[in-house]
Amino acid sequence: MKTTLLLAMLLTSCGPSNASFKNSNVNNTFTGFVAMFEELMSTKVQYTTISFRSQASPQVGLCLYQKGGKENYIYVDPSFWAKASFIEQTSLIFHELGHCHYKLAHIEGQENGCPMSIMSPWIPSETCLDLNFDQYVDQLKETVESGGNLYEPEDSEVIGHVLMKNTEGNNE
Repeated sequence: MKTTLLLAMLLTSCGPSNASFKNSNVNNTFTGFVAMFEELMSTKVQYTTISFRSQASPQVGLCLYQKGGKENYIYVDPSFWAKASFIEQTSLIFHELGHCHYKLAHIEGQENGCPMSIMSPWIPSETCLDLNFDQYVDQLKETVESGGNLYEPEDSEVIGHVLMKNTEGNNE
């Protein structure tokens, strides 16, 4: 099993985290995932509320980014979350934090039948996540460090959402 996934399991398997996210309101369900994101990305999540809120299908996650240091909101569809595997849940939280924390846009495209990035507008299949999660995290770090793929939202604007894999079995 990959190092990233082992770290992920350790961070989230201990139950609700006692982490205190500066000026953030993170539902206990998500604290381990946020702590893992902070650890792997060497960052601190601030001014972000993460909670459950039903989404219109096929949308399963949403980031509402607000300029000027205002609170950002991530909403996760509870019915998707209940059915999702651990790695799909991790992918969703990392993706939405990519939008809300780093202002990253979606990255389109596939390679070998898998999305090129965790910032794809589609949740990668479990197989793609199992094969590529470490590379997805590395690519996310490289994108952030290079200052690339940024989206400059208006004053208060939804800047991203994740869609489930479509029924035809491809990610485009």
